[in-house]
Parts: sequence; C-alpha cells; structure tokens
Amino acid sequence: MNRISNKTKENRGYGKGEGKNYKPYIQAHEFNSQGTTVTLRDWITGRSVELLSQGEAEYWHILRFNDDIIDIREQIPLPKEDTTAIAEEMGCEPAGKGRTTMTSDFFIVYADQHMEVHSFKKNMRSIERQRTLELLNIEKTFWERKNVSFRMVFGTDINHILASNIRVCSYYYEESSVFDETSCLKHLIIRKKIDVDLTKEKIDIPVLRDVYRKEIATWMKSREM
Repeated sequence: MNRISNKTKENRGYGKGEGKNYKPYIQAHEFNSQGTTVTLRDWITGRSVELLSQGEAEYWHILRFNDDIIDIREQIPLPKEDTTAIAEEMGCEPAGKGRTTMTSDFFIVYADQHMEVHSFKKNMRSIERQRTLELLNIEKTFWERKNVSFRMVFGTDINHILASNIRVCSYYYEESSVFDETSCLKHLIIRKKIDVDLTKEKIDIPVLRDVYRKEIATWMKSREM
C-alpha cells in the first residue's frame, strides 16, 4: 500500500470541492494491494473517481445514470473532532482511537438540492460485527445532525446487468468517441436519446442496431460522419 498521510491530504485539498473539482479523500492506489479498487473517469465531469471495490463501482454507475443526481462525491471525510465527540456520547471508541479520519462512501446531491449519504456494504453479513455497527452509528449520527439523509446500500441489492450496460455505453458519452454504428448506438443510449431497457439483459448490439437504424443514420448524417 502507498498510504498518504492525513496532513498531505489536507494540504492537497483531498475531500474538498464539488463537481469536477472534487478530490476524494481516499485514493484507490492507497489500497492497490487488495486488487479490488477501481479508478474510473466520470463521463460527465471528466474527473477521476476513486472507488474501493467493484461493488462500489457498479453502484456509482447506477447513480451517475440518474438524471435527478447532479453531484456524487465519493470517499468524503468526516471531521475527527465531530466523530470522536459522537463516539464518546455513545460510549464507544472513536475510529482509530481518535486518530483515524472516517469517510462516507457516497455523498449525493440531487437536482432539487436535497442531499443523501449512502454507505455501501457487500452484504448484510458485513455489518454483523459490533465494531462495524458502532462505526456506522457514528457515521449515521454525524450526517443526521447535518440534516442529511443516511442509508445503507448492499451489493446484493444491485442490478448488476444495469450497472454493466451503463458502464459499456458510458465510454461513448462524448460525440468525439463515435466512429461507427455500434459506438453511435451506445452514445445514443448513454445520452438517453433512445429508450432502451438496460435492466433485464445484456444489451444485444446487433438487434438494437437494427431496431434503431433510422436514429443511428440520422445522428451520423447530422454529424457528417
């Protein structure tokens, strides 16, 4: 692991900013040895997104495809003085005996300006340990005191087909990425120019190319492809 000190993170502005200027507090390369971390590109803002598991990556794709969401900030830090005080109120030990900065997986801003925090866990078994529950309660209490809704999300509840279809199409969000009928089809899907059900099965490119041949031809002609 190549861990970055808290002081360095503060100096570099990690955990601050919003939209394309947000810098996640935790960088995926800090946990590279685990082999499950993911760094990807936000197809809307262009910034690097730092995710700590394949499950987080799947969930992020689903969130990003939601037009009601205008900003997603992953690995957002919680002030140590606040989480330590909450832990003391609860009669439990703070994270890292007060030396560790806790983070929340996803801080989400909606178009109507309401905010939510989603804590991602692989499954229900991952929260059975007493210590895990204590830390989750600290996190939940912190956000509730900020009037921010907090909820748990489990990998077992994710629509993996939807996440995969979104990911495959997301590479073609920019017009400049379109170079043939297949890439054009994916561009139209990710831009929601055509209505395709992505939730039930892997997208069938040959079939969809035929179904939306007119839309593809119109788009390509308009761009003088």
